[in-house]
Amino acid sequence: MTEEDLSRIILQDQDVPPEIATLSQTTVTYAGGKSCSLPGEQPGTNGSTLVSRSYDAPEPFPQVGAQRVIVTSALHSSDEGAKGEFECLAASVSQGDLERLLKPEWHLFSYEDIPSMSLGEEQLSHHYIAVNAEGLVFLESYWSTFRRGKVTAVLNIRAPLGNISAEQFETLATKLDQRVHEGLLSLQ
Repeated sequence: MTEEDLSRIILQDQDVPPEIATLSQTTVTYAGGKSCSLPGEQPGTNGSTLVSRSYDAPEPFPQVGAQRVIVTSALHSSDEGAKGEFECLAASVSQGDLERLLKPEWHLFSYEDIPSMSLGEEQLSHHYIAVNAEGLVFLESYWSTFRRGKVTAVLNIRAPLGNISAEQFETLATKLDQRVHEGLLSLQ
């Protein structure tokens, strides 16, 4: 399996409108075990391959588009490995992102799960808004984690409030799921 084969399980340039973001080149990293462990769980011996792309806006609060985009797809050695990774990611995804964003100068303004999305075989999606201590800057984040077969995937978009719509996020998450599905078929 080549890096070109693996790049099929992640968003492509044509999937992301330029007014949202321009993703980095695809990076492929081979790992010896799970990147996420549940409490009390021993590190696994099964390997996985992480395929990722990202974007960071050149200015901290862009007038249009995303401030930050992270897209990852991890191909695991088995469905069971992917199921375990999904459970771990689902348990820590909101806490991890909130801890990174909500430093002392940021406060959670609103938080909601997005139950209507249909991604993969298992999924968890949510949306939240944070405001800075002065109450002048609002940032919103959309986050989806899902599992399809041997792949776990994450899409996270953070932007100034109103720059990215829920529909734009759902379109990108659905496209990522489609890429994972098609990529898995091509890897068989």
